[in-house]
Amino acid sequence: MDLLLDTQILVWIGTGSTRLSASVRDALVDKASRFFVSSVTAFEFCDLNRRGRFGADLPIEEIIDGIGAALLDLPAAVWRVESLLPQIHRDPIDRMVIAHAIHAELTLVTADVAMRRYPVRSLW
Repeated sequence: MDLLLDTQILVWIGTGSTRLSASVRDALVDKASRFFVSSVTAFEFCDLNRRGRFGADLPIEEIIDGIGAALLDLPAAVWRVESLLPQIHRDPIDRMVIAHAIHAELTLVTADVAMRRYPVRSLW
């Protein structure tokens, strides 16, 4: 399964948190899983990390490399997908990540209930 990881998933992987669901933990050890991180998620992660929001300095490069994830640039066409999404909530970062998952035909890995309400394949 090809999985696009949301910010809090990267944080929980980086901190060794037990908050990850059983489905996500299984996917992390499944040899068939391929992991991706949107450049939008990387931006949000770095911004929140710089502001001390995680309670520890988490090196995103080490987290991404540690799980063998690939960093994806945001395609220009994603704005079209985002513009068609329902107005479930207004967080522009979340909406871009959702649109990126839809555009790239990836399964979004997120604990965020609002994000999972969008028309996107998700895993939690």
